[in-house]
Amino acid sequence: MKKRPQKRPNKAGGKEENRLVGGAIGGTILGASLGGPPGAIMGGLIGLFLADSVNEDKKKSRRLTLNKRKYMADKKVVFVAFAIEDETQRNFLVGQSLHTDSPFEFTDMSVKEPYDSGWKERVRTRIRRSDGVIVLVSKNSLNSSGQAWEIGCAKEEKKPILAIWAYTDDRTILASVSTVVWAWPTIEKFIDSL
Repeated sequence: MKKRPQKRPNKAGGKEENRLVGGAIGGTILGASLGGPPGAIMGGLIGLFLADSVNEDKKKSRRLTLNKRKYMADKKVVFVAFAIEDETQRNFLVGQSLHTDSPFEFTDMSVKEPYDSGWKERVRTRIRRSDGVIVLVSKNSLNSSGQAWEIGCAKEEKKPILAIWAYTDDRTILASVSTVVWAWPTIEKFIDSL
């Protein structure tokens, strides 16, 4: 005679069953107090249905939370180095990361006051946490000591760098980076390579 394998109680399943039973019992009691035996039957069924829908909602919520965690863990962080005068161009670039399907986000440390050692420490921390660096190159870059320091820091931290021209009519050359035309396929390819 073969023995049937016994089912092991599942902790999550046990909680779900408890909710179902509790919902059915609660509905039965409420239904009985309001409408007698027919009310008890209807209340029990409604309680069972509501408890089951709560279970389904909790399962969906768990799946969404896990998917969001995985998505956030997979999301790449890209530091943007730019001259403060090119902030509008930076905003155009950053706007792309606001698209919900974008697997990346941008960070930077734009400031309008003098650079001090505290600023440099914060920049270095952000660059270390980033997967790569995009440099927006323009004529303003030639006089931007902050951007020059960010590029040097990215090189010290051995971060991949993509330098793109910030404007179509400005082809300024920075000796510290090799610059290419701003095109989304180029940016996407860079981010995918990180």
